Amino acid sequence: MLVGNVFVINKNDIHEITDHLSNPDLTGWDVIEQSPCRWTKGKATLNIHATQSGKSVLIVNILAAGPYLLDKKKELYKKVG
Repeated sequence: MLVGNVFVINKNDIHEITDHLSNPDLTGWDVIEQSPCRWTKGKATLNIHATQSGKSVLIVNILAAGPYLLDKKKELYKKVG
């Protein structure tokens, strides 16, 4: 997926997460792009730290994705096995 802006929102604040746009060694991400977005390579991580207790909402702007097709044999095996 191509990911753009990422935010964590809680009852008091909105925090923009930008590590995926600047950290070249972040696990699961492809190369850093010139524009403010980045492709994932699978199991992409984000450095999100809890700043206070309570509920939060994660907002991820997906700019492009898929289609991702499963191997028919693997899909069939999962249904049978």
